[in-house]
Amino acid sequence: MEGRDDIERLVAHIRQAAFFPGLREAKMDPPYTSLPLCAIDAVFSLGAHYESVVRTVRTWCEAQTPPWQVYGPGGELRISDFLSAVHGQYGRDFQKLAEAGFKNRQRTSPRNGTLKAKAVVHFAEVLQRFGIETLSDAATAADNQALRNEIKKIRGQTSGLSFDYFLMLSGHDDYVKADTMLRRFVANAVGVSFEKMTFERTQFLVRAAADSLKPEVPELTVNLLDNQIWKYQRRQPASET
Repeated sequence: MEGRDDIERLVAHIRQAAFFPGLREAKMDPPYTSLPLCAIDAVFSLGAHYESVVRTVRTWCEAQTPPWQVYGPGGELRISDFLSAVHGQYGRDFQKLAEAGFKNRQRTSPRNGTLKAKAVVHFAEVLQRFGIETLSDAATAADNQALRNEIKKIRGQTSGLSFDYFLMLSGHDDYVKADTMLRRFVANAVGVSFEKMTFERTQFLVRAAADSLKPEVPELTVNLLDNQIWKYQRRQPASET
């Protein structure tokens, strides 16, 4: 198999990591109630501390009338509900949306990046055009290459990371968000530089490692392994992340 040695190195590295003994009992965080929250999280999470992402999602939900529910069953709202709320309160004033709606003025990149608030709206508008309105609708999104391509045309979303993470948040358990934390962990495991650990290689190796560990951890999914690696890596000293 292609990359067999790298897979074995990654699996060995996972077994040595502090999170491995608890992997059988590990659980994913509670799912969001609504698809718009998955889109908000997916866009705002890139290059950001996750605590700020959680605050951003909660800020949006608490500002709505009535407030949107963040977690738990029931209370599902559609992508169109989100866009109606945005357009009704802020029109196309993305600066005001960032400052008042999300209380988060982050941009998609430090240099010439667009407001993440604007990117979220464009992300939602693409979903709406493709008829992806609810969590159940998102079940078919992974196989829609045209949808992925349109999302990647959004400024700041060209890597496809936000779309992969959106799929994970909306219920797909076989996707990897190959962000800095994941790439750093996998690069360290296989003994290559961070720069050489591409998004695609990271995704391939994490998926393969999850398959290899499945006999030991029957409930393990790719999504859960990604989550546990990410949580572990973010606690490491800066020189190791």
